[in-house]
Amino acid sequence: MIKVLIKYRLLFLSLVILLTVLACLKIPSVEINTDFSQFLPDNDPEYELYKTLRAEIKDDESILIIGVEHTPSIYNKQFLHETQRFIDSLHQIDGINHINALTNLSYPVISLFGVMSVPYLKLNDSLDVNSYKSKIRKDFHLTQNFVNNEETVLFVWLEFKDVKNPSQVENALLSIETIRTKFPDLKTYVWGKRYLQKELNEITKNSTKNIVLWVLLFLIIALSLIFRSPWSVLFSLLLVVVAFILFFGGMVGLNRPFNIMSNLFPIIILIVGISDIIHLSIKYNA
Repeated sequence: MIKVLIKYRLLFLSLVILLTVLACLKIPSVEINTDFSQFLPDNDPEYELYKTLRAEIKDDESILIIGVEHTPSIYNKQFLHETQRFIDSLHQIDGINHINALTNLSYPVISLFGVMSVPYLKLNDSLDVNSYKSKIRKDFHLTQNFVNNEETVLFVWLEFKDVKNPSQVENALLSIETIRTKFPDLKTYVWGKRYLQKELNEITKNSTKNIVLWVLLFLIIALSLIFRSPWSVLFSLLLVVVAFILFFGGMVGLNRPFNIMSNLFPIIILIVGISDIIHLSIKYNA
């Protein structure tokens, strides 16, 4: 095998360079998957039942909740008007299907003209918003989904149009973050599987990047002490970087997302790759 590599070294070198260039072009398309369910066994009966129920019942992936806090109480007309403006801005997002909150929630009332819907909060009338407290508290079995027990947080429920369209969901989440920055007076919090997954993806991406950078810095220092030759250090790092590029490009080419377990592969590449290079370089120089 070694003789074949030496004989056709230019061909193999050209092939490696070509694959490295192609892998570099594919690296921006690396996908990150932080779903823990991917590590559960498919033949587990309880997991099979879980998947069946998830297929029949609409799951929580399409739901996003935004909490808007105001102390000492949400029953403040200026705060409620600002919150309504915030909700109206959310309605402009293309990837959002439905938005429900206490400001647009109503209850049925039987009248002479039939059943009518009466809003729990009427922001456009002259009445004090505190006058609506009793009805909201009386129907807490329904309103508890839109206000907390201490009445200091309003919950805004959003539903994504198509959770199977990752780009649409990503754009909707970015639009939500943009709108949140436009309302600095509102103290908002976000809950939801898609939002948490996006944040976890960012954490995974940043942590992997930081680990690789710090390990490379340590390798530069260690290799400089071992070889005492800039060319040897540069050659060793070049081989490791090429291995990284081929690894990430290969994952994209094989349509494999970068998951939690994949964090181990860069470390393995560094350990195995550098150790072999050190042994080969020392043996060659000897």
